[in-house]
Amino acid sequence: MNLQIDTAKLTVSVNDPFQLINESKFGLERNGSVLVGKRNSIPELLALATVLGQEIDKYVNAKIVVHVRRDPRTAIADLGPRKMHVAKQTQDVISILRSLKWKYDAHQKDRIVYHARSSAADDLISALDEAGIAYKVTASEDPTANLPVDWRMTEPSSQFTEIFEKRTKDWLADDVTPHPYQLAAAQFSHAMGHRCLIADTMGLGKTIEAILCAAMLRPKLTVIICPGNVKYNWANEIHKWVNDPFVMPVEGRGALNPSAFVGITDRTFLIYSWSIIAHHADSILDAIGAVDGEVLIIADEAHKAKNPSAKRTKALRKLTRSAKYFVALTGTPVMNRPEEVWTVANMISPSDFPVQSWIQYYPRHAHKALKNIMIRRTLDDVEVQLPELTRRFITTDLEGKIAEIYHEAVRHIVEQRAESGRNIMSYLAQLTYARMAVGKAKAEAAIPIIEEIVESGESVVVFTHFKETMRRIVKRFGALKVDGSMNAIQKQKAVDAFNNGANKVIVAQITSGSAGMNLQSARHVLFVELPWTAKDVEQAEARVHRLGQSRHVISTILIVRDTIDEFMRSILERKRIVADETVDGEVTSKGFVDDVEETVIEALIQWLEGKHYGRD
Repeated sequence: MNLQIDTAKLTVSVNDPFQLINESKFGLERNGSVLVGKRNSIPELLALATVLGQEIDKYVNAKIVVHVRRDPRTAIADLGPRKMHVAKQTQDVISILRSLKWKYDAHQKDRIVYHARSSAADDLISALDEAGIAYKVTASEDPTANLPVDWRMTEPSSQFTEIFEKRTKDWLADDVTPHPYQLAAAQFSHAMGHRCLIADTMGLGKTIEAILCAAMLRPKLTVIICPGNVKYNWANEIHKWVNDPFVMPVEGRGALNPSAFVGITDRTFLIYSWSIIAHHADSILDAIGAVDGEVLIIADEAHKAKNPSAKRTKALRKLTRSAKYFVALTGTPVMNRPEEVWTVANMISPSDFPVQSWIQYYPRHAHKALKNIMIRRTLDDVEVQLPELTRRFITTDLEGKIAEIYHEAVRHIVEQRAESGRNIMSYLAQLTYARMAVGKAKAEAAIPIIEEIVESGESVVVFTHFKETMRRIVKRFGALKVDGSMNAIQKQKAVDAFNNGANKVIVAQITSGSAGMNLQSARHVLFVELPWTAKDVEQAEARVHRLGQSRHVISTILIVRDTIDEFMRSILERKRIVADETVDGEVTSKGFVDDVEETVIEALIQWLEGKHYGRD
């Protein structure tokens, strides 16, 4: 009889296919001359071996050597080659490991591997001595493994920085430079064995930090689970930071074989939304099993997995059990109750977070345990590393009926332009419809961003163009507002209330709130919709980032992929480039659009024709 075990199933090849065996007695199923069972069928398999003969006695009675490796934060127990999986002594070791609450790494293909906290190695060694089982102990060979880390660290060590640069030289793009605190997050993750929680507050760049963790690990496959409205933002950042990646944002719940994408490059990224991950979990598990190399799971907005019974949480748990490396990201690890963080913390380190009630009744001990797996910095912690104003773009997508409305409006614009020539007013109404459709998509995308800012204790100024967008956000957050229907006294009253802390959110129409107001109590600006000109964006930002503001300001601009937003972004980017070149004395930019509304609209129409209809 020939026996073989892999991570997904147990197979037993029988030399005599006609041999009468009651396979159901052993929890197995027959497939021709092969009997198939589950991983937990090993005891039944040993009983089956007795029925079939003595051909695997040399395995059953084999003596094994357990390899215990000590890392600063993690201990690894390696039970050796596959043929020893059925050794009776192996079962004895597994029983010891389970009794000591070590976590089983099911992803390993050629050996059984468990891990636990570093301190657990001593208990394991004592138990092995008592059982008379041979073992060897080694320290980590990683030169960075013993570097000290702290859950609030903002600077990487010089030794880690040097090794990181060498290890990621061909993996990261040449023209990107992380902030020191972002590199410190990669060092923390590395020290944790890339099973950790990055809980930096909004605006510090958790997406970039996760990419840096991947760069240090160099996985063959990275699976990202994130909110659906930021899938393409993840794709954009990966293309920006990683050399020649293969990036696949997965759409819908239809059948997809991710294994087909494994091996296209050694930098494959599959991006799933939380809403569809439960439908794809099994196929992702197959892909993980097909990878000849490391696999990293990244969960963005990981607090969405706070409910242990939710389908998406169960799907994430499956993946984190099968993949050795798991990095969770959230700026709000605790949304309402302390026990909500347990689910993700348990996935990261079951030995530190065994039961949910432990966090509920012993919050101080829970916080101490969290510091073993979590790094968290605020804007105040890293402000000295940041420029006075950071402008960042978050990309979302059009879906369903909203997408139909947008594309129908664009078709009308192009048709009316053909009939009316350069008369802008003749197709301005359709252009407004197109922008309103884009605004509806972005209003939904803005809500979780605002929530995260408020949960972190910060205030935010939200700029919109259309009243419907303003109404939805004001209603959702009970926010203050400034719009064209208010007189100067009413506007100032709303501004004063905001600056005095009466509300964390104020929503202003760009045309009414971008000039004259002082909103320096906030350090976050969010543009849900964009004005026609770059100068209006700069003027709106100046309500927060102005003379006397001593804190770093983050300006977030929502962009909808493949829409007029992309053109408006190019206007902002080109104006920034021209400004930088003017200061540097080397102007090389060409084709800059004048910052005048009619000129911008005319250029936009030409862009729409080329973008959507291939016209010149």
